[in-house]
Amino acid sequence: MTAKKFALAFTLTITLLAGSTSMAVVITGHAEGVTPLIDTFTWGSAPNELTGAVSYQSSTLLWVYGDRIDWGPVGVNTDVYRAGPIDPTTVMDATVFAYSDPDFPVPGVGVGDAVFFRGDNGYYGAWVITAINGTIQTLTVGFDWYYQTDGTGNFGTPLPTEASTWGAIKALYR
Repeated sequence: MTAKKFALAFTLTITLLAGSTSMAVVITGHAEGVTPLIDTFTWGSAPNELTGAVSYQSSTLLWVYGDRIDWGPVGVNTDVYRAGPIDPTTVMDATVFAYSDPDFPVPGVGVGDAVFFRGDNGYYGAWVITAINGTIQTLTVGFDWYYQTDGTGNFGTPLPTEASTWGAIKALYR
């Protein structure tokens, strides 16, 4: 390899490494008919699932629970942050949120609000409440859920490094 090819390969390699961004891998789904005070909801990717639970504050507002709340069949393994009416896929770093004390739920969560979860296992998730239906006696909750599979708090989608950059470096070694 000539010095010119080496310099070009070195420059492209540094550019590739410095300019690459990790893709946020977020899986999503929807839950409907979750019953406050009865159901817990587990989502994510085994063995790093997250668990959350709700109870009713009123017919239009919920409490969302974090860690050490052991009512029901499963203890909840998360701290919670109420972010309000935002799209979780615009959040590039959920690690900076002021998550709840693990012994207390987050109050005042309504339809359209996003709630972020930080698992004891180092993984992050979110819900966006889409429905609170019924009366206090018959209340059910619906939400879109999000789970970050790489253990970061990055729910956004930065542009990945173009695949052709690596192809340009490989071509220099032919």
